[in-house]
Amino acid sequence: ITGKANVFDAVVLSDYNKGFFFDKTFVKQIISLLTKRNVKIFVDTKSLDIEKFKGATFIKPNNLELENAAGMKISTDADLDVAGKKYLEKSGAEALIVTRGPKGISLFEEGRVRKDFPAKEADVYDVTGAGDTVISMMALAISCGLEAPKAIALANYAASIVISKIGTVTCTREELLARINEE
Repeated sequence: ITGKANVFDAVVLSDYNKGFFFDKTFVKQIISLLTKRNVKIFVDTKSLDIEKFKGATFIKPNNLELENAAGMKISTDADLDVAGKKYLEKSGAEALIVTRGPKGISLFEEGRVRKDFPAKEADVYDVTGAGDTVISMMALAISCGLEAPKAIALANYAASIVISKIGTVTCTREELLARINEE
C-alpha cells in the first residue's frame, strides 16, 4: 500500500481463522493504512474476537459466527437484535451484515433499526462460497456507489446463483443480469 494513492476503492479481508490475521497489531496496521487512503474495508471473519477488525467499513459474519462471537444463541428476532447490536458496537464497523442462509441477510447500522433482506429463491445444491460471494458483491457494489440496501439486494441475487451450482463457483455478469430479470 505504498506508492500510488488510491489505486483501489475497497479491500476484502477474508479471515478463515487459520492464523493469517492472528496478530492484532498487524490487522490494526492494515486497517490504519487503508483508512488513511479512504479505502473501504470489507471483512468476512470467523474470529470470536469482535474487536480485531475495529474500524472496518462492513463486517460480515454468518448467523452461527455471530452467535459464537456474541456468546449467545439466536433463537428469536429479539436475540438477533441483541447479538447484532453487541457485535456492531464492539467491532466499531460502520455496518454489520449477517448472512442467515434461507432467512436472507440482516443489516445493522448504528442508530438504525435492523433491516432484513429475504433470500432469493433458488434450488440449493451447495452453499460453498455463498458468504464469499456476498462480501465480494457488497464490496463491488458499494465501491460503485450503491447504498447498502441495493448492494445487499445484488449480493442476495449473486448468492442465489452460486448455491445453485456444485462446488466453488463464480457468478458471472450475464448470470446476475439474467437472475435479476427473472423477477
